Amino acid sequence: MAEVTFYKKFSECEAVGKKWEFTHADLKDKKLVILSIAPVTTRFGECILGKCLIDDKETSVLFGGEVLIRQLKLIENELPVEATIRKNGRYYEFE
Repeated sequence: MAEVTFYKKFSECEAVGKKWEFTHADLKDKKLVILSIAPVTTRFGECILGKCLIDDKETSVLFGGEVLIRQLKLIENELPVEATIRKNGRYYEFE
């Protein structure tokens, strides 16, 4: 009987696949710990990819929006930090 080999799909490769599990909008009003951040360019423009703890599970979050990006850049040297994402009118911000 021939051995069957399974290969991962091209879309599953880290270099080309989706690199985040959540966006900031998915986590509105949810407490998280931001462990580290890195700038990324997506089809949405400039964003920040964050490694976060949510419910004691490490995950990746795509942060977009000018206010969130500006806030993350300001505290980058103080990570890790605990935060909650709130929607304040038309924009999201950390609390």
